[in-house]
Amino acid sequence: GMDGTGDVGQDVLAARQKELKARIEALRSEQDLLLFQKQFSAMDSKYAVLDLARGRGQLKYRSRVLLDFTFKPLPKRVIRTVPRGARPLTKKIEQTDGRFALVFGRDFVLRTTSAASPGRKAPQIIVPPVEMRSIFIALEEGSIAYILR
Repeated sequence: GMDGTGDVGQDVLAARQKELKARIEALRSEQDLLLFQKQFSAMDSKYAVLDLARGRGQLKYRSRVLLDFTFKPLPKRVIRTVPRGARPLTKKIEQTDGRFALVFGRDFVLRTTSAASPGRKAPQIIVPPVEMRSIFIALEEGSIAYILR
């Protein structure tokens, strides 16, 4: 009304609507991951799940976790450029002295600190060498990495 309190109600409703949209998005993301994991629990292949914001990943086989690993979290501006969901491994690069890189198309590159960047402008996810060796051996071209944001 005329006392100026009408806008406060709209502001509260707008804030609540924003909260609900964020919650819906989070639930959709969680549902997508669960459906993905259900699909892979029946398949005989290994896959990776990467949480870019938290800097954590898992190498999984069916419903079992083979390896938990960490990496430096990516900045929010970079995370927005990486599509959420399943991404196929398109190329494995093995260099001398235990330097490895896994290229997931134009979306991102998973590599060790010492490995040279494969020359792409894709975001670089740096994994410690010991974990990277295990990931490199376990995943084959065509394997999937599921991206959480």
